Amino acid sequence: MLALNAVTLEELVERLTPDLKAATAGQRLAVTAAILKRCERTDRAGRLPSFPNLTRYAYHAIDELKAACIRPSELRSAGAAHLADILEQYDQALRKAALDDPHDRRALAALRVRESGIPWPGRFQRVVIHALYDLTEAEFLLMRSLIEVLPDGGAVILFNTTTNIKPTQYAEWTWQRFVQDESLAEKTFPEFCRPSRPNHPLLEKLFVFEPHEPLPPDDSLRIVEASGRYDEVQIIGNDIVDLLHRGESPNEIAVVVRHIETYGEMIEDVFTRYGIPHSFDTGVPLLRIPFIKYWLALLDLVTSERSREALARVMSSAYFIPRLSPKIDVDRVLAGAGYIDRNHVRASQLVARKSSPLTAELERFEQFLDELENSTGTVVDFLSRLRPESSFAQRDRQAWRVLVEELEAVRAISAPDEGLSFPEFRKLASEIAGLRTVDRMISAPAPPGVPRVRIVSPHSLGYREYRWIFAPGFADGEFPSRSASNPLLPDETIEAINGRIRPRRLMTSRDRNRKEPLYLFMILDSAARRATLTYPGSTLEGEMISPSIYVGEIAR
Repeated sequence: MLALNAVTLEELVERLTPDLKAATAGQRLAVTAAILKRCERTDRAGRLPSFPNLTRYAYHAIDELKAACIRPSELRSAGAAHLADILEQYDQALRKAALDDPHDRRALAALRVRESGIPWPGRFQRVVIHALYDLTEAEFLLMRSLIEVLPDGGAVILFNTTTNIKPTQYAEWTWQRFVQDESLAEKTFPEFCRPSRPNHPLLEKLFVFEPHEPLPPDDSLRIVEASGRYDEVQIIGNDIVDLLHRGESPNEIAVVVRHIETYGEMIEDVFTRYGIPHSFDTGVPLLRIPFIKYWLALLDLVTSERSREALARVMSSAYFIPRLSPKIDVDRVLAGAGYIDRNHVRASQLVARKSSPLTAELERFEQFLDELENSTGTVVDFLSRLRPESSFAQRDRQAWRVLVEELEAVRAISAPDEGLSFPEFRKLASEIAGLRTVDRMISAPAPPGVPRVRIVSPHSLGYREYRWIFAPGFADGEFPSRSASNPLLPDETIEAINGRIRPRRLMTSRDRNRKEPLYLFMILDSAARRATLTYPGSTLEGEMISPSIYVGEIAR
């Protein structure tokens, strides 16, 4: 962001606060779980609502409160005493472990810039804030401090020049937030990262319901209905191959994916088969890595009913140690022995009656599961017992390393002799796997420096344009996507908090839903030559999928 010395926001914070250590996602999750556990043992438990995934909701609630730089005293004045207690205990736990919340670290970086105690920012005259929309309060404080301190202030880059402000107000709000602050208004300047593009006339009319003349047809926008999701990706792949054969550079082509968990593996499969050089700017959730799926299924088996299907699925896996012979059909053996689940006769006893060669292995495995279920220990103790012995694919090794690092980091916020029950360990591991991602491994990666098609998320479009953009998944309920609500932060509570913290603000569900049109505008306006939107006509089961309301709005 600083002239030719381009840095990301996180790199900037690291330069300004090298002596501070931010808590990892796993550490913050473990702290949150410990707080909720203590609340259950005290009279504070009555203040907390009871619902599934409470730890995850509390984790995200703390993250939102920290992003807005909200203090426990402000929560109490807004009538959210239970949230104030949680936030207070969270701060105390991190201080005790000599860790900082990532948002607190950004706010402290802003203070250090103002105090002029760090020489590095003094090397620069001006800051350019590029592709940062919807800044958190901590991020805004940091940007504000830089603009105030640097002699020539700063420039805020906007992604387009459309006058259709309402649907793009989150981009415009970034600029307005700076100029509305009197101390910044004279040192902040707007710049547009590109002129209007072929879809500019369309952008001016979207969501504007006044009578107007129909727009003349052109080829700057295509909307394609495919038979299904895989067909969407194949259509996009064929179009990209045609462009490459015509001499277009892969660097000028982007595939914008809102739900990478749905389309990522299909894109990888099709692009690899079609010989399209590509790279992913988005990570893969740990939960989607094959070994992590198996490992969590093993943990679930310990405390579950151990149904025949679940037991057979784990034992038949290629990751199961010792690897069973392919000739053994575990599910058929268990079904033939009459096994149902652990609430009836044990599987090993039933197969022993049939003199099955699987008897010894089932006895060993069931004993292993029983011992785990009744055990307590530290995170390291459980990992030592559950560490895999087989050789991994590179993707599995990478995912396992990330998960183990997150789990082992929990030791920094735990007492040396503090133990967990197995259900607590299982819950912690599952929650961390649900939060973390790893870099996507490409089966045939292009060498460094070779042009490639970029697979990006919509919010990554603000910093550059492409000649050709393809966007799959324009289906009803998916684009726009309704944001999930947090029962710990209902809109009524948010409004009460907002009344106490102005001009800071937490986003209500309505605020979050208003971000969706911005993504559409960025897709359409980032294509210098043409944008292609696709949507599936049906599911694999043949159920019809309706197109996005945006498709209808564009047609209007």
